[in-house]
Amino acid sequence: MSTTRLKPSAARRMLGGPDPKETAMRMIVLMAASATLAAMPIAASAADCPSGSDSIFKVEKWSADKHDGPGTEVSITYRNVADAQVEIADATAWFEDVLGQSIGGVPLNPDPKLAPGRTRTDKRLVTGVDRLTITDKAYLKARICVDAVLWKGGKTKFFDGRAGAREDEAKTARAATDPATATGSSPKTPSR
Repeated sequence: MSTTRLKPSAARRMLGGPDPKETAMRMIVLMAASATLAAMPIAASAADCPSGSDSIFKVEKWSADKHDGPGTEVSITYRNVADAQVEIADATAWFEDVLGQSIGGVPLNPDPKLAPGRTRTDKRLVTGVDRLTITDKAYLKARICVDAVLWKGGKTKFFDGRAGAREDEAKTARAATDPATATGSSPKTPSR
């Protein structure tokens, strides 16, 4: 009686195990896809603010320089065109070309403390916006989108639909520190 020796890959298939070559190829494809997605800048458009307002800050000028290491150094000078001083802002400068292709976003300093009509310059080192250094500036557009703002005096404004969630968070925080607000009634006085 003769015995047939199976190749290791055939034996694995018969026993239900994965083929190492197939597994390695799947891993390579998944790693390549993950790397591609990780390198992509956040998608949005400079032509509109998908979530947020473009009526608080306006871009005055910007520049982009290739950094020695990975990334691009982006300098953005912007003006507060609102009627009140901005203390804190959740804002991003978005860039796109004249064809509407998104290049990416650059987060701005969250504590601008910027009075109406005044300008500020932020410098950021970011990845995924290399086209800002390659494409002629005449073919690029920039816009600042503000998702939330804290005005001088303490009033907040949310432009991205988070207001309801934030109000709930504030109520929860107050309830944690003040038992009277947790139940919605005033504290009971002891009876005599």
